[in-house]
Amino acid sequence: MTTTPIIRPKLTAKQQKFCLYYFQEINATQAAIKAGYSSHTAQQSASENLSKPLILERIAELSQKAEDAAIGTVVERKKRLTDIYRANLTDFLDEKGQVKLSKDIPHHGAVSEYSVKTIGEGEDGMVLHKTLKLRDPVAAIQEQNKMERIGAQDTAQGNTTNIFNIAVVTTEADGMLKRLLAGERTDKELPGG
Repeated sequence: MTTTPIIRPKLTAKQQKFCLYYFQEINATQAAIKAGYSSHTAQQSASENLSKPLILERIAELSQKAEDAAIGTVVERKKRLTDIYRANLTDFLDEKGQVKLSKDIPHHGAVSEYSVKTIGEGEDGMVLHKTLKLRDPVAAIQEQNKMERIGAQDTAQGNTTNIFNIAVVTTEADGMLKRLLAGERTDKELPGG
């Protein structure tokens, strides 16, 4: 038994452009004009396009791709935390002991603050006071441990056991407890009932 493949209809080039421009503009009429539809019928063409499931599906796909690209992945977050706890102040100093900052420097994400303040003039020019602060490496390690559930206690509901210690002081109370546990509770038997 052979199965015939399902052929999905494709968007025309103009419809594809409409989707891209609509995604960028969020103005259907302008998107239609930029995509090549007549400016006289752009509003109607835009309205028709936005009623077509295939076009709506493509716009949703573009939105999802943009959202996925904007949100940091687990790997990116772990890398950022790793940069923080591996950084040392010496990573940011050149051979003369001057602060150097660049995206090319390993662990650049560890910098929490950098400021330069002029404090006077010297023989070689302005005297600058530079402040460089790094993020807390211990906090970064703790955060990464939380992400990976390292050191977290197992709190799964199936692993807990409740223990009740009940002191029974009379045989009457013992009999009442046994009946309660068996489900034979009567309010008359309880004290004050």
